[in-house]
Amino acid sequence: MVEDEPGVRSLSTLVLQGAGYKVVACENAKAAKVLFEHERDPFDLLFSDVILPGQNGIDLAHDLRVLNPNLPILLCSGYADDSVRWESIKKEGFHFLPKPYPTVKLLMAVRDAITPPLSIQPREFAHDEKTV
Repeated sequence: MVEDEPGVRSLSTLVLQGAGYKVVACENAKAAKVLFEHERDPFDLLFSDVILPGQNGIDLAHDLRVLNPNLPILLCSGYADDSVRWESIKKEGFHFLPKPYPTVKLLMAVRDAITPPLSIQPREFAHDEKTV
């Protein structure tokens, strides 16, 4: 988790830990990159605010995807102009959670971001099977 606001960072960490997630929290993109590069256990998700000191969350997500192209990304923001970027965020395959968010929405967004989409494989039917 990368969040520069201490209160939001603490509360979100407590909520996620209470739900059984291991959370490594950082206050800026620079610290997140250092942790990402040196942590022994791979990260399952980047959950980051869009607006951060030094580097924004979108650019951080791009940098970390260079190291792990399959890293799920969940971005959040409370700024209306960031919601305008929603289409470009969505095109990148990033998930987005608007602030302020209730704890239920946070937990749902994290679950949705780390759960791979269902892959439905077409199957061949015999001629005598009925398709409804």
